[in-house]
Order: sequence, then structure tokens, then C-alpha cells
Amino acid sequence: MTRSLTVRKPTRREIRKLELMLESELTSQVRRRAETILYHGLGLNGRQLAEALRVHPNTVYADLQAFAREGLACVHPLPVGGTPRRILDQQRNTLWHYAECLPRDLGLSAPRWTLTNFREFLVKRQRVLKRISLEHLRRLLKKRSLLSSRRTQTHQ
Repeated sequence: MTRSLTVRKPTRREIRKLELMLESELTSQVRRRAETILYHGLGLNGRQLAEALRVHPNTVYADLQAFAREGLACVHPLPVGGTPRRILDQQRNTLWHYAECLPRDLGLSAPRWTLTNFREFLVKRQRVLKRISLEHLRRLLKKRSLLSSRRTQTHQ
């Protein structure tokens, strides 16, 4: 048995805005919220919406309750708190570019990168970054699948 939905249906103007929004590139969360409201306007109940969007019914009800409270403003999430990024996208791309090169191709004597050598290259030689911890550098490289982990041998 489905819960009763006492959420108003979107107006024609809101439906047009949602349709325009869905034509642009959106995050999966924003797309899901917009589709939930749009399909609710077409008359689907909570369970049908959950099945159509492949989400839990509680997610559908939460999205619709947010629509009832905030209108279409609920579609776009609030900005995430915390400190702003210290490494810009351009710096990340430069970092990843250098990570894909061999050190010898860049005039260094080392045959392959180590985290320490790579950090020193980025900070002191190329001045891509002012500073970066080894752990943060490792995470950035791992995010781009540029980090290879060594296998450790166990002796029995």
C-alpha cells in the first residue's frame, strides 16, 4: 500500500522549466529530483515513481516533500560547505599530464616517478603547486588511476 501524497502537482510553467532543465547536462541527483517532480505531475504515485526511477520510495517521498516546501528551488542542492579547493582544475590537469610522462622525457635522471620525486618536480622545478602533501598527491593520482601499487612479497 502506498502512502498518500498530498503534494501539489507542478504548474504548467514549472513543467516547462523542468523539461528545459532535463535537456541540459545535470548531475544524477538533480536529474532524479526533476524527473520525480515531472512524473508526479503526470499522475504517478510514489511506488510507481520509485520503480520508474529505480530508487527507494523514501527517496521519492523526500523529493516530493522538498518540492512542497521549496518549489523548484529544491531541485538544485545547496552548496556544499567546507573550505574551497586549493588545487584548481588546471593545476590538476597539469599534474596528471606530467604524471603520464616519464621523468627522463622531462630531463630528469630518474627512470620512474616516486611520490617524493614527483612532488619535488611539481613544487620546485615546474612550480605547478606551492606545496602538496605526499598523501594528497597519492590520492589525486589514484583518482585518475595513475598510481601503481607495488606488490609486496611474503616469504614463508
